[in-house]
Amino acid sequence: MTNVIENEIVKFLNTKQRQAIEMGKLRRKQLLKATEKFASTTLESDYPHSYIYSLGGLGKTHNVKKALDKIGLPYEVIGGKASDFGFALKLAVIYHFKPKGVPFRIVVDDCDAILAPSFINTLKNMLEGEKKLIWNQYIPEHLLDTPEKVEAINAVKTAVGFEIPCDDFIFLFTSNYRLPNSNEALAAEAKGPSPSAKKIVDLNAVRTRVKPKDIIFQNDFEWWGWIADAVLNDGSVDHLIDKQKQIELLRWMWNNWKNLSGRCLRTVNQLADVMKWDDEDYEDEWNQDYIDHINIKNTMGNGSL
Repeated sequence: MTNVIENEIVKFLNTKQRQAIEMGKLRRKQLLKATEKFASTTLESDYPHSYIYSLGGLGKTHNVKKALDKIGLPYEVIGGKASDFGFALKLAVIYHFKPKGVPFRIVVDDCDAILAPSFINTLKNMLEGEKKLIWNQYIPEHLLDTPEKVEAINAVKTAVGFEIPCDDFIFLFTSNYRLPNSNEALAAEAKGPSPSAKKIVDLNAVRTRVKPKDIIFQNDFEWWGWIADAVLNDGSVDHLIDKQKQIELLRWMWNNWKNLSGRCLRTVNQLADVMKWDDEDYEDEWNQDYIDHINIKNTMGNGSL
């Protein structure tokens, strides 16, 4: 696809906006490189598993799936917001029905739930050591509501629960939560024993078991630039509006950035959908439905970047 930054369409953007897109493009390259590494890694790697952090709604999982689809590698996506048992059950089904002895990639989308204290030791054991998901708790039989689930759990059942071998799995976790680094873990330990300190230390232990990629914006220009580059060069709303209207939409977001009720690619899709179906009054609808009118008081009405 022709890069829009080099295309005539950018004449409708001012210098700061073009610079912001270039800044956002550099940040997006970090994500694309991380997904490429995940797609190409092997089980023999010292750190085959990956963890990508960024703000929500920026296309982390979408880009991972796109990279895997391009190469044609087998994978499954598990929603990380599932309960502990829900996650374990999905993994059991994948394990039971996947080809045996073949590396298989698992993308855990928004993995926050399995970072909970009740599951953290199980997660660490999956990534290193025994490389098994060991479930030694009650099995909610009512959740085994399909023959496939019953078959999968019966295949890995033990006397006190079930065990899922994870040595063929390569995990990639995407999250809106950044795993604490070693300095943060040491600082937490120095404050003395507490549940919050233990959580930080445990989460740092997860970080040391994966290849972490923290995508952190230095300023709002990079944030807007990321969204603009994704919209203009990935074609995510091409089915709704043309490039000229996309530029208009992005300029509106720029001018109202500090007062927007959402700053993500989903917001762009919603704005584009409004633009498609209400060609005359779309901006009125944007101002009504996608502006945080309470925050306007804090910004004195000036929400521009």
